[in-house]
Amino acid sequence: DYVPFIIFAIIALGMTALIIEVQQAVRKIPIQSAQRVAGGREVGRRASFLPLRVNHAGVIPIIFAISVMFLPTIIANYFNAAPPATWYYRAAHWMEGNFSPSTANVPMAITYNGLYFLFTFGFTYFYTAITFDVHEVADNLKRYSSFIPGIRPGRPTADYLQAVMNRVTFVGAIFLGFITVILPIATSKISGINQQQMYLGGTAILIVVGVALDTMKQLQTQLVMRQYRGFIK
Repeated sequence: DYVPFIIFAIIALGMTALIIEVQQAVRKIPIQSAQRVAGGREVGRRASFLPLRVNHAGVIPIIFAISVMFLPTIIANYFNAAPPATWYYRAAHWMEGNFSPSTANVPMAITYNGLYFLFTFGFTYFYTAITFDVHEVADNLKRYSSFIPGIRPGRPTADYLQAVMNRVTFVGAIFLGFITVILPIATSKISGINQQQMYLGGTAILIVVGVALDTMKQLQTQLVMRQYRGFIK
């Protein structure tokens, strides 16, 4: 029966389109440069924007979440050689059979997927916080005489960027949780495809799309730099 595979292909294409859209989505913060006076004329004032990516963390939160979720099973494997009568052997055996996304134990399946979603959500905020320093961005804007209209330079700018980034990251965290947890569960119920395959499929597509988009941006940057060097010569 090819119907499940056709459904899987359609879902994979839809996931790819959704991931590309979200990976490229940004919140544009308007930026203006201060005016300078040269030769009796005002020069140097220009408007631009600061892009805040919706999925700034990329696939890293999923990798962190998977590592944490696999940790109990990895620990349980060390107790497989223990005597069967011991409590830790029984605990390890129960953990291996129940702590997984595809377990038949419904309460444990709900617990596992709920924890997976929460870890993905939490690590999205954590990784975004350590890779996007709002105070550094605010200092750089102040150093180059740039500012956000209506926001004072310095600490108020950092607070504003933090508030905006928190809202943007919330959307990105929900998106990652949807791709890694909610979508695989829904798809497995509709198409009959193994839920574990959809877990791997969503994460794999996210990684491939992220790498492809980064490669394209690097190629575009190299082409622009090459044209610029040719113009200088």
